[in-house]
Amino acid sequence: QYAVFQELPFHYIEIAEIIIREAKDDIPDLHQVRERVRDIQSVRQNKILAGLKKITDASPIQLSHLAAAEVSMIRTFFVGALNQFHRQSQAKTDAEDAAAETARRAAAAAIATSARGSGAGERTNQ
Repeated sequence: QYAVFQELPFHYIEIAEIIIREAKDDIPDLHQVRERVRDIQSVRQNKILAGLKKITDASPIQLSHLAAAEVSMIRTFFVGALNQFHRQSQAKTDAEDAAAETARRAAAAAIATSARGSGAGERTNQ
């Protein structure tokens, strides 16, 4: 089940901040208007966070009607998550490379030991 976001202007937060700052003398109950904008931001942010917590695998998520600041918040989350995946993947690759190098060295040592053993036996028979 996807959270449904009411469509708002993409920059509604920034627009509200500018209007509140520039027209504060013209807005009755300015404090209430500012609080309502914060309430809207809070509700939407909580919906986003709840949706992100539900991500458990490569499942699709719907992110329609997000505002610029909300997209920025999600971008920060995803960049952090992708960096973590990259670090884990790199650590796994490094461990696999180290194991392969150890196996190559062990095989080379076994071949060298075998060759020395064969060569020594051939020299004594001659």
